[in-house]
Amino acid sequence: MGWHYHQKFMMGLTSDPAATFAEARRYADRAIELDEGEATADALILKATLDKAELKHESALSAVEKALELAPGHAPANAIAAWIKIKSGQVEEGVALMRKAMRLEPRYPLTFPTELAIGLIMLGKYEEAKAINESIMSDDLSDFWKSVVLMELAVIAVFQNDFLKAREYVREWLEFEPDANAEKSYKTWWYDYTDQEFVKKWFDALARAGFPQHPPNSNDG
Repeated sequence: MGWHYHQKFMMGLTSDPAATFAEARRYADRAIELDEGEATADALILKATLDKAELKHESALSAVEKALELAPGHAPANAIAAWIKIKSGQVEEGVALMRKAMRLEPRYPLTFPTELAIGLIMLGKYEEAKAINESIMSDDLSDFWKSVVLMELAVIAVFQNDFLKAREYVREWLEFEPDANAEKSYKTWWYDYTDQEFVKKWFDALARAGFPQHPPNSNDG
């Protein structure tokens, strides 16, 4: 139930986001109180996710450490712990955990490799991150995942001084998501990184690739 409310909050399927977020936390806290082994690890991961969203990075990191102690072989726990560590500045640890999660669950969802690639980009391992994204791209990929892959490829291309390729990636992205813009992306996915200097580099790279900075028809252009 906690994850259900979290997803409603993330997808905007609520008329009262604050109340929905609070319900997610209430269920997470209740699940932790019940103390049911691996289920408690899942609840701790949810708690960490909610803490991260509220910029409570130390609390989030503490929760994922406890979750991994309870369920070291649980792939989702390792993956979410990895993502929280990457966002919270422990990038090398996060990358190692995501690699572990992918070994534990060979049929991993696309969140695993795309989040791994972001960690690799933060570490300056552009070729490996590029190879991961190129291996994901296919004609039957959903528009959401195409946008993620094209965004990462565009940033990598700028960091490698291939501006022509970067602009091609952004043009392709905007063909199926014409309202995509940096303001929306930041508010949704990037505001909760501790390394805001890297986030600035990321969006500067997208701007150099021709990515819109503001929503269409906004006063800021």
